[in-house]
Amino acid sequence: MSAIAPSRAAAALFAVPRPAAVAPRPLRPAGTPLRVVALALSRTTRMAAQASSVARRLARLGPDVDVVGGSAHCCTPAQACRLLGTDADLLYACGHHCCDPVQPQFLGLDLHTASWAFPSITAPALVLDTCCGAEDDLLGAIAAARPRQLPPAVVFTTDAGKVAPFSHDVLFRPLLQAALTGGRPACWQQRLEDAMAQARASKELQSHTLRDWDRWGVHQVQGTR
Repeated sequence: MSAIAPSRAAAALFAVPRPAAVAPRPLRPAGTPLRVVALALSRTTRMAAQASSVARRLARLGPDVDVVGGSAHCCTPAQACRLLGTDADLLYACGHHCCDPVQPQFLGLDLHTASWAFPSITAPALVLDTCCGAEDDLLGAIAAARPRQLPPAVVFTTDAGKVAPFSHDVLFRPLLQAALTGGRPACWQQRLEDAMAQARASKELQSHTLRDWDRWGVHQVQGTR
């Protein structure tokens, strides 16, 4: 696990007018369905297919899981930006993360300029199915879009400095099924860590034991909005 606190340089980068902070959303009662959003850009056909496959698996989990919209959102960057602000328990996003130091992008959004325009990210858990996730540009953008009065967002993605090939897409169906089974978690960090262990032990991944699953981890991002 790692935690990120944006540096002074990052704070200056995001020091621009932002939407007003939102009040923490009330906790949903135990027994209410877990709301999940799955999204990918429609122009990235392979990733859109991956998000659709994940959403179909989750939709079969029964009444305890509510896939918002009934299926994956295969969308434009502008639509993806709006979807990040959905009132949900978990956001799953499959997309390219371009780590260009001049114009880093995720889901087609420029992370140097778009984070302040994001709607407030209030979902307690994010699962980022991307090649290189826990980098300062992406986690800094999430921090800039998350209200500071909320608990840190729990983010499952690749560890800093690690790159995952798209062949790791097989991980996310068993991972998310495990994460969303068992009712509303008291702690999303523990739930995602346990889900990763269950996914790695599953029959579904038995033929993929040579892949370096250790490059994936759970991270915390404290909001600064």
